[in-house]
Amino acid sequence: MRNAQIGLLNALPLVLTIIFFVGPVVCHIAFQAFNCRRFPIDLDASPAEYAYFLDEQLEIECNSDAYYANLPIAILIISVWPVGVLVFCFKLLLSLRGTVLQNRPNKLYVSAKLMFHDFKREAYWWEWCETLRKYLLTGFLLLIPEQSSFARVVVGLMFSISYLTLEMVVRPYRAPQVAVTSMALQVQMDAPTHARTHPPTHARTHARTHAAVACPRSSS
Repeated sequence: MRNAQIGLLNALPLVLTIIFFVGPVVCHIAFQAFNCRRFPIDLDASPAEYAYFLDEQLEIECNSDAYYANLPIAILIISVWPVGVLVFCFKLLLSLRGTVLQNRPNKLYVSAKLMFHDFKREAYWWEWCETLRKYLLTGFLLLIPEQSSFARVVVGLMFSISYLTLEMVVRPYRAPQVAVTSMALQVQMDAPTHARTHPPTHARTHARTHAAVACPRSSS
């Protein structure tokens, strides 16, 4: 039992590194299973007719058998990765609270130092907030349907502004230059995320072709 605990503590730095650097990519891929794009079929009809295709796999029509076949795997990945990781990091930070605030390093403190070594002692929990921000902007926002893309942009923008405001109030970083760099990178990386509300032209053409085959206009 003791050997297992030692092994887990030794593996913790690698686990945290994977979570911080690979996590947003995995989160984004998992949530793409819900990200449907809308393409017009007949705008003259009342109401207008549209077809929906997966943004990353335009050959798969939403609400088709192939679409629903992918959902259980995506839900499993989301439960294990973004949700499970957030719960894991939250419990880990709770376990570290006393040792970090009182500056009493132990083995867990040393193994998990990657989570809080850049932050002030009273803001040791900020990495959890940063992880939540990444997962929300790269994944959870895709749960808002594409036809409500404006709402998706507004929610993402309001969250980013609130997060930046909170960061300026808390000032969690030890080094001022790191704080400035962090805020600059957030603005640089978040802007493309909010701006991306329409697929590229070639994707629109490709999907419209599929839509025309799948949902041909009825002859008058």
